[in-house]
Amino acid sequence: MFVSPSIEGTARRLAELLPTVDLPDGFLQWQAPLLANYSGHVFVPHGVETSAATLWQAVLESSLAKLSMQAEIAELRSQNEFLKSEQQLLESEIKESEVRSREQERLIRRQQQQQQQ
Repeated sequence: MFVSPSIEGTARRLAELLPTVDLPDGFLQWQAPLLANYSGHVFVPHGVETSAATLWQAVLESSLAKLSMQAEIAELRSQNEFLKSEQQLLESEIKESEVRSREQERLIRRQQQQQQQ
């Protein structure tokens, strides 16, 4: 990750990372996606101190927030998988109970029919 308070510094760094390659025009479509992978924007409210230390602090805080959200997403996915397996187990138990209930109802009807005869 590269943090720079100036557009010129960012442009210089990107020029160092991505040297110019002369290719026919038909082959230039890869440049935009490649540049998107190596660039970003930092929005700072007007009047906020833009020292390197302040910007690094902002980057660190946002990185920690992102990691926290990723951990929360991973936990929610894990819970979701557990609940899905629990639901499947309960559904199979319900089906088994329904089958047993039908069998018991059949037995009761047979016994009632035998008693009536």
